[in-house]
Amino acid sequence: MIDAMVATNSADIRWVDADKDGLERPPSIAEWADATCGYITNEEKNAKEELSMKEMNGSLSSKEAIFLKLLREKDTKRAQCWLRCMKEAFVEVGLDQHLAEEFFYSRLEQVAAIMVNTRNHRLSKK
Repeated sequence: MIDAMVATNSADIRWVDADKDGLERPPSIAEWADATCGYITNEEKNAKEELSMKEMNGSLSSKEAIFLKLLREKDTKRAQCWLRCMKEAFVEVGLDQHLAEEFFYSRLEQVAAIMVNTRNHRLSKK
């Protein structure tokens, strides 16, 4: 990315697209999260998006509804795993537990819920 920035003249500057340019997550964090919590493929992400749209339009078949439910469950389990890892990391680095729970962890719960498109912005704790 840095090489591309330095080698690009001002006439060729363009907006970076996280999806197209593979910048959705930093590689080191992606490797850690995928190894610990599992991986969701681009095909699964696209299928979930398409099926969610069909669900909103009322044109989802029963088989598609089952597949969408499985994709959502996988996404939710992955987000819950990520939250457990974050909580463990807070303990490992010695972050004050009251501060970690009240400020950081509650914000991470909101982020994780938004990432899996839940309506209440909280994931059930399992």
